[in-house]
Amino acid sequence: MAPHKKSLYATINIFLQDVKNLFKDEIISVVLFGSAARGDYIAKKSDINFLVVLNDQAMNRLAEVLVYIGKWTKRGISTPLFLSEHYITTSTDAFPIEFLSLKLHHKLLFGKDILSALEIADSYLRLKCEEQIKSKLLHLREDFLHTRGKKYMMRQLLIQTVPTLASIFSALIVLKKEIVPAGKEAIMMNTARLFGLKEAVFQQVLDLRAGSAKLSQKQLTSLLQSYIDELAKLTDVIDQW
Repeated sequence: MAPHKKSLYATINIFLQDVKNLFKDEIISVVLFGSAARGDYIAKKSDINFLVVLNDQAMNRLAEVLVYIGKWTKRGISTPLFLSEHYITTSTDAFPIEFLSLKLHHKLLFGKDILSALEIADSYLRLKCEEQIKSKLLHLREDFLHTRGKKYMMRQLLIQTVPTLASIFSALIVLKKEIVPAGKEAIMMNTARLFGLKEAVFQQVLDLRAGSAKLSQKQLTSLLQSYIDELAKLTDVIDQW
């Protein structure tokens, strides 16, 4: 086993034991999500994300977790999500994209697999996709102008869109009744293909994120404008569903 995987598994086991010691039989489930669950975890770069589902009584004792946060942070653990089962099952209308992402990409470490059984209505997903894509487009245009045409700022702006858009695009792929592929890159390119967008534009953004593309100020400006144009086309398609 590779050293980074040994370290990851050790961290998972430490977290799981800490949570069990804290809450014992009040735990409903412990779930790993994010990059470590998707399989694209990068040691010392990626966070390790956990969801802990507790009964209602234990949710009133979250202050007991505080003494562990420093220890977990040192091991690369992002602040865990502590939720009740009731909160999860009654919130898919408010957070359909977020819970879809958890449903698609998680590993059950302990207890009951609540996420796999979640039912998320297409109507909630469609509305939230439209809202978030339009919001992203609005802020992308604003942030584009805020860069004042500086290379570094434009590059960072493009790179930072990928994780957020990948989550939204996963939901769009589900709405198309297609299988969501593994990895942000595949999700981005599959969405471009499914919705008739210019794949070359999205590939350039992904190449930039991977560090395999070096673009001039003029090329970055052109790419950002093209990227905005393609996202605008996507909002029009979603709006017509």
